[in-house]
Amino acid sequence: MIVDPAVLAVTFPHNRKLHFWAKNSLFANKYTRPILVGGGVVPVDRATKNNKALFAATLEAALEYASQITQQDNTEESNSDDDIVIIKKRNERQIIIIPYGSPIQIDPYLKDFSLDNRVTVKALTKRIESEIEKLTINASNWEISNAASMTRMLYFSDDKRVPLEDYVKVTQRLLSALSGGRGSKSSDMIENLVATRRLCLDNLRKVSEDYRSKSDDLRLALEISEREQLSDGLDKKSA
Repeated sequence: MIVDPAVLAVTFPHNRKLHFWAKNSLFANKYTRPILVGGGVVPVDRATKNNKALFAATLEAALEYASQITQQDNTEESNSDDDIVIIKKRNERQIIIIPYGSPIQIDPYLKDFSLDNRVTVKALTKRIESEIEKLTINASNWEISNAASMTRMLYFSDDKRVPLEDYVKVTQRLLSALSGGRGSKSSDMIENLVATRRLCLDNLRKVSEDYRSKSDDLRLALEISEREQLSDGLDKKSA
């Protein structure tokens, strides 16, 4: 998605220069390659599906860079977590939330990195994953996710009534409440919420289909009426 990099580039704090990952096939185009290279975009080989290795290599490079900087002038380096949460994804304008986490200071990892870089990279990776989870909506499965969405809709009636700054927190608390329940009552509640959501969607779909059918009938009737009026006008002129 081109929207994600654009939104991050516009909203990222402190005017820091960003580097993005992009599939390596984009670099084959002689027109786009100079732009990508000039923008500091990192090519990703999707065929290998080895994103974890790429992620580890990126963090290792960050730690190595921070290590060199520290040796020169003892400058503190940090890494900031961010994510994009899309509330409504439709053809019209989307409502999105871009939470930015507190910077992760890399300095505490530098000493361990000089002793064992692999272990340190894994520790930093785990820390970043943990911080990202705090910023995003996470569900163990789609049933619980749909149940939480239905609960939020029943309580607020409209997502627009949920303050944007509380949207992630509210949704995650609902997910945690539904995930933390035990026994048949919790399972029955989730099943009922999912069934209610499915029923609402089915009804909306039927209403939409009926409206579309009536619109088609009305359009056809108008076309027939216009043709008849045009035909009557031609008959009068010929007479």
